[in-house]
Amino acid sequence: MATADDDPRRWWALAALGLAVLTLGFDITIMNVALPTIATELEVGTDGLE
Repeated sequence: MATADDDPRRWWALAALGLAVLTLGFDITIMNVALPTIATELEVGTDGLE
């Protein structure tokens, strides 16, 4: 019987969680960089972007 320390699924779970966090981080960064340009191009304020 495998113990929790020997279970390779925990590494897959950690990799999946890390990939999800990395993806969200990239998405938030891209949006923060793009929003000022989008606001300028569309001539809208913060409330218009929401």
